[in-house]
Amino acid sequence: MKRFSQNFLSIISSDIGRRLLGFLAVTYLARTVGTANFGAINVGFTVLSYALMASSGGLNSFGTRSVAQGALPTIVNDILSVRLITSSLSFGIVAFIAFYFVPNKLTATLIVLFNVSLFVQAVLLEWYFQGREEMTMIGFSRVASAVLYLFLLLLVVQSAENLLWVALASVAGDTLAAAILYFTFKRKQSDFHFIFNLSRWKSLFIEAFPIGLGSMMAHFSVNLAPLALGILMTNSDVGIYSAASKLIFFLLMFDRVLSTLLLPASSRLHIYSPDQLSRVLSTAMKWIILIALPVCIGGTLLADTIVPLVYGRQYLPAVDIFRILIWYLLFTMLHTMYSIGLLAIGKEKIYSKVMVISMMLYGGTIILGIMFFGVAGAALGVMVSEFVTLCLMRLEFERLVTLSLPEGTANVVAATLLMGVVLLVLPSIHIVLSILIGSTIYFVTLFATRAITFEEITTLLRRV
Repeated sequence: MKRFSQNFLSIISSDIGRRLLGFLAVTYLARTVGTANFGAINVGFTVLSYALMASSGGLNSFGTRSVAQGALPTIVNDILSVRLITSSLSFGIVAFIAFYFVPNKLTATLIVLFNVSLFVQAVLLEWYFQGREEMTMIGFSRVASAVLYLFLLLLVVQSAENLLWVALASVAGDTLAAAILYFTFKRKQSDFHFIFNLSRWKSLFIEAFPIGLGSMMAHFSVNLAPLALGILMTNSDVGIYSAASKLIFFLLMFDRVLSTLLLPASSRLHIYSPDQLSRVLSTAMKWIILIALPVCIGGTLLADTIVPLVYGRQYLPAVDIFRILIWYLLFTMLHTMYSIGLLAIGKEKIYSKVMVISMMLYGGTIILGIMFFGVAGAALGVMVSEFVTLCLMRLEFERLVTLSLPEGTANVVAATLLMGVVLLVLPSIHIVLSILIGSTIYFVTLFATRAITFEEITTLLRRV
């Protein structure tokens, strides 16, 4: 089996498994601890995500690309050493701010406990295995982490009184994943011995920072909404927003698979054949539109059934939030594709420039949206900002590389609209039947209009 095919199967199967387990964990917590406490948990996760991006400084993405291009295993020593220092600094800053500036002591304690994972993430070697395109162990470690996290939640979190155990369960899951990858690396590189070495810290940051800046801007933008809601409104509002957004993040398994596979593959392809890179990205665009567009239309029309089915009727206010945020899926997957293209051809500075603009746009639209429209305004800010960011990223990439709209796009749009009309006029039936009917209409129309053919599917499978 080809390497890309093995990687695809490993990542897609593990990511589906991990996200299903994570989805079960989210649903369990949302129903068990209530909207306010669910919001507090998501504030903790949000702060952790910011601290992780600040402490990594682009080193993970830089490491992935370096390993993909043939860097020696000694780069592991260099990156781990720097990550341990930056993680310690980030943890100290987070703990200080949490205990001195967060008025709710329970929320402050949650934030600090979640951020213990900074030290674990510092030694997580996903970036090394991703660079070598050895995705099987990455997938296994992610699933093992998710299994342990869910198991501990079911074991010890029985009510809101057990809230702190959520953070401890999260740290335990991360620790298991890091241990699996580290010992696998040690087995493959038996002569490796960790030696604390900061001699290359300056050169590493100079090379990695452009990548890191863009990634930090992206994370700041995406995670700003729950943090801003927590500051400007209440934990309950954060809980409502998070309930809708977690459903979207579950669907973003496709985006994660796309970025995990395309970054090392695109970096390698650009070295050998820039034209081949363009063809690969064009094919990726077609499949993104083909998958994400009907999901967005279907999600918009079926939101009033999906959200209460998953979370219960106490989360009914999240229905309209979900209808808005579902479009983030399409926009961010296309955005990811163009971002990977820029990074693959070594245009980190252009990528970072766009992400700085995006960050400012997100900040303005989300805060203004909350002030005028509350939780729905936050969702609108996220959706509009991601669309504008996509347009900017596309403009910059196509100044350097020609990437035309894939053939059959108009037919994909037509098939999606027909599916939407059918879902709109369907009588009230079970959600599973609605999805089956809509999917059947969509795929029959795709093949009937030759928007996609069996030959294309066969060709794709041969390529991967």
